[in-house]
Amino acid sequence: MKVRTWCLALAAGALAAATAQAQNYPNKPVRVVVGTTAGSSMDVVARGLAERLSRIWGQSVIVDNRAGAAGLIGEELVAKSAPDGYTLLYAAGSLAARPARYRKLPFDVLRDFEPVTQVVSRGEVLTVNPQVPAKDTRELIALAKARPGQIRYSTGGVGSASQMGMELFNLMAGIKLTNVPYKGGPQAINDVVSGTIEAYFGGLLPVLPMIKEGRLRALGTSGPRRSSILPDVQTMAEAGVPGFEFDNWNGIFVRAGTPPEIVEKIAADIRTVVSSEELKSRFASQGIDLVSTSPADFKKYFAAEVAKWPEVVKAANIAVQ
Repeated sequence: MKVRTWCLALAAGALAAATAQAQNYPNKPVRVVVGTTAGSSMDVVARGLAERLSRIWGQSVIVDNRAGAAGLIGEELVAKSAPDGYTLLYAAGSLAARPARYRKLPFDVLRDFEPVTQVVSRGEVLTVNPQVPAKDTRELIALAKARPGQIRYSTGGVGSASQMGMELFNLMAGIKLTNVPYKGGPQAINDVVSGTIEAYFGGLLPVLPMIKEGRLRALGTSGPRRSSILPDVQTMAEAGVPGFEFDNWNGIFVRAGTPPEIVEKIAADIRTVVSSEELKSRFASQGIDLVSTSPADFKKYFAAEVAKWPEVVKAANIAVQ
């Protein structure tokens, strides 16, 4: 009986300590690690979050750009940080594809990171040069089946989020559009505008002016719903591949082992930030939807994302590094 009472008292003490720890969080500056350069779309959103979180927390929230190795440098830094909630990772959906793309990683994406909340939902857009005889996704699929391997699409690099999304589309549509990787988005887009390459799959914002000018034709968007910027353009699921969805999401992670009370507090405060109509409107005009999910929901979603990419990498014969 005494042992049971002692155990209950110990558990109650631990719970009280954890609660107090969360209530006092943060009591020093917080760092948000972003694996891209300053000025990128990820960096801009991260800085918007950091600015508003610093107001809520009364502490400095510093954005730390660790560009390089397609984001791996920043991810490794957070994977090896202290599990105390003072080093956050602002990561892209490419984090979920790491195990499928690399034989060896300096971390385990499921074991070493604790998902906190999704922050951004951003569908891509499939566009073609106007000379391509396809007015929507369904017609492009028919064209690709008639000309297997001959229709090419450009992306910003091998293994980029855009290539992964397009290869998922290939797999689900039963077609083969051939990837032509570039070192960056601008050249990839320009060569479709010039007619050197037939199609481009990537972010909406860079191609929006060309769509409006008629230099590119938008066939479909990859998100779960139509884009508020291109409401007349069907989703790729609506016009060709039921069930297809590719969300080039961003989310917040911490080092695994961070107290759950702190994880919940970070998620709740980010939810407050992204609920701002002013912030939502600002990013919506750039094709970026701000969202927030619970740690439990984001953890489940992230695990499902990790599980889906090995089949895509194998089917597309994407080089494993």
